[in-house]
Amino acid sequence: MQKKVLKDAIKKGGSSIRDFRNTSGRKGNFQKNFNVYERNGLSCKRFRCKGIVKKKIISNRSTFFCNLCQI
Repeated sequence: MQKKVLKDAIKKGGSSIRDFRNTSGRKGNFQKNFNVYERNGLSCKRFRCKGIVKKKIISNRSTFFCNLCQI
């Protein structure tokens, strides 16, 4: 599964959350596939999961995860 996600991310040009651009000056589009990023307090998108997305700060960086299926 991880290789599939990585290949998909590369195909979509990576993630452009703020100002990232590739060597051709284009923004990536993979951020549209994020399931938990910036969804703190919202329901998990995974089918039949009743978890809530949580945010945790680690080394001054935000980390988002489902409290049930990503523990």
